[in-house]
Amino acid sequence: MSLIQKVNESIKEGKNVLVESPTGTGKTLCMLVASLSSLCSITSSGSSAYLSKVPKIYYLTRTHSQITQVIN
Repeated sequence: MSLIQKVNESIKEGKNVLVESPTGTGKTLCMLVASLSSLCSITSSGSSAYLSKVPKIYYLTRTHSQITQVIN
């Protein structure tokens, strides 16, 4: 199972996800794609009962320059 699949599964099950890997391995892109994909599928369902269960996604970085890189 790929990391993206594991993240999607964890989000659907309401579990926390923590990923640790060396610099340059694609963690940021993988996590953002998986998280945004899951949120899009949840919000496109349209059910208000289901939308009340939309998870919060927190994106943390060690430095401000890392935040800037992701935003750009």
